[in-house]
Amino acid sequence: RVKHIQKFSGMPRGIAIGTVLLTQVQDKYAQSLDVELGGEFRVAWEYCVKYGIICILGDRPLKITLLRSWESLSLWGKIRCIGALIWSSLQNPDPQELREWIKGILEGDSDILTESMNDLRKSFPSLERVILKERDAYLACKIYQTCLRLDPLLNHTMVAIVGAGHGPGICDWLTNGNGQTPEEILRNIIETKKYENTVSLVEDVTYLPT
Repeated sequence: RVKHIQKFSGMPRGIAIGTVLLTQVQDKYAQSLDVELGGEFRVAWEYCVKYGIICILGDRPLKITLLRSWESLSLWGKIRCIGALIWSSLQNPDPQELREWIKGILEGDSDILTESMNDLRKSFPSLERVILKERDAYLACKIYQTCLRLDPLLNHTMVAIVGAGHGPGICDWLTNGNGQTPEEILRNIIETKKYENTVSLVEDVTYLPT
């Protein structure tokens, strides 16, 4: 699987190994809860198809997030990250604990989510920045750019389906911002050392055919 990812994505071996391990961990969590990974997004897309609603991909491409995450780590950080993924892939998650954790978040228990984010920040501060904060900014920018493309004379309703951990950050970006345009913000969070040709991500809004 590692060689397959390297061949078709062009990513370094370290990222390919991390991707395989992360996928294994996610699969274990999904199986323990008897759910499908990304099922909420599939349901949203099927709903759009059924009712003729425009569906937009608003998240940063996974390849860029993985590359920026890997590039943000020091050599020791990369070793620790791979080690943590190996350890996690060998563990069997407790379905009851997972359900309680998810229930707490859905019921608005911000302490649970905050604690999870704090754990990531303490262990891998650069990953918390790249995986959470940068994607908060990216998602907020794409929501804003999409709004600008809507006909102001029509009554539109936009629904954004995002992970629970991104909600507060996206709302903060949309209500407070930082004095920059979406295009200025996006230029700073799509660059990688290994992957170019990202200019289109600054201004484009990606529509899924429905």
